[in-house]
Amino acid sequence: MESEIAAATEQMGRYRSQQLQVRKNDEYQALGGEITRTQSAIGTLEGQELEVMYAIDEARRKVTAAGES
Repeated sequence: MESEIAAATEQMGRYRSQQLQVRKNDEYQALGGEITRTQSAIGTLEGQELEVMYAIDEARRKVTAAGES
């Protein structure tokens, strides 16, 4: 997931760079839409990453508790 987040962040940087180079308003707005979608995708990936980390922590607690019994 971290590599997907890094790739999306890199893509967003490319969109922002392109956005500064375009001359037409519709192209600028289209890139703005891509940036917004990419930010949303990054947020979703980060949320999924947190869920996985919580699940790992919970599994570790269960294993530790089972080992102590």
